[in-house]
Amino acid sequence: MKIKSTPQDFQVEERISLPIASRGAYAVYRLWKRGITTLEALQRLSRACRVPESEIRYGGKKDRQGETVQFVTVPSHRNLSYREGDLCSSLEGYAEEPMGPLWITENAFQLVLREIPSAGEAHAICEKAHEISRRGMPNYYDDQRFGAQGNTREFFAEKLLQGNPSEALKLYFTEIHPQAPQRVRRRSVFISRHWGDWRKIYPFCKKGLPLKVLSMLRQDDSPSGFWKGVNTLSGELLGIYISSFQSFLWNRLLGNYLFQGWQEEDLLCVSCALWSFPVGVSKKASFFLPEPCEIPSHAAETPPMEPNLYKLWIGVLKERSLSPEMFALPELQRAYFGSFQRPSLVFPRKMQAFVEPEESGKFQRVSLSFTLPRGSYATLLVKSIRIL
Repeated sequence: MKIKSTPQDFQVEERISLPIASRGAYAVYRLWKRGITTLEALQRLSRACRVPESEIRYGGKKDRQGETVQFVTVPSHRNLSYREGDLCSSLEGYAEEPMGPLWITENAFQLVLREIPSAGEAHAICEKAHEISRRGMPNYYDDQRFGAQGNTREFFAEKLLQGNPSEALKLYFTEIHPQAPQRVRRRSVFISRHWGDWRKIYPFCKKGLPLKVLSMLRQDDSPSGFWKGVNTLSGELLGIYISSFQSFLWNRLLGNYLFQGWQEEDLLCVSCALWSFPVGVSKKASFFLPEPCEIPSHAAETPPMEPNLYKLWIGVLKERSLSPEMFALPELQRAYFGSFQRPSLVFPRKMQAFVEPEESGKFQRVSLSFTLPRGSYATLLVKSIRIL
């Protein structure tokens, strides 16, 4: 079974509650893109329309691989109209407030799963999709949330919590995409091997923010100097690093909560980035997902939790030799560890599933359409269908 064989096989459209009128302080644009990330799209629009990127407000990042629709706002005197190949931005109207995550009510998905060997298997996939829609699935963060993770199991934000800004910056300079070209890999290995010898690695950081941070470290590589380097990074990037680590901790907590008491060999797991998390058990007849609840992310201050959940919440921190008070982190200036509630289970709504032959006639394909609340992942539904 394959997903995302073509961009048309993975379509998502953002649905919003932002009131749109004929006048307002902000212009609302419908943004369609194909095969590029949301941030890449915004950078192109910023350059082409001569609108500062900081003025383009959006609700969430959408997948690179697929055709996606979302909404962005700019101050009403700006013009963000654009159309070229894989990117189109068209005016929808006006609003009194800028776009943001809270305006997203849900995302509507249309997926095509291809190369299914038989009609029987295709119909079984449809049945699994409807079953998951009825009983729900664990609401894990999926691969997209760990985009800043690179090719290691180490976390920039965790290094900061451990009081080690030097190792955090080392990750900033050396983490690379698993499919990075050989020259990028060689650069990463060289910087990692010679970290601390600023003169040696300086030629590999000739421009932009890396050059600025390295220039600061050449002048002061004391602990306070490393913290200054960390605080030179943008608040958005630091927020991504923090979200990545908090999402990992939350996933660990959710798996422990939903499947407490089960042996590891009984668990059916899906991969999320570099880790695996359970979504079911092999002994299906004797397993039911617990009732949905709200689970807070890890931070210095969190909402009250029932005793069993709090015990598991603390247990995840102890696995990493961390404690709640460490998340206050006063040295960090441009971002912070906030605690947010997230539902333990997600229920795909308006599920429809159809089977039809592939154009080649050799395989079957399944077309799925459904909606998910903001922050939940259609890719996780497909992974769950595969494993359950």
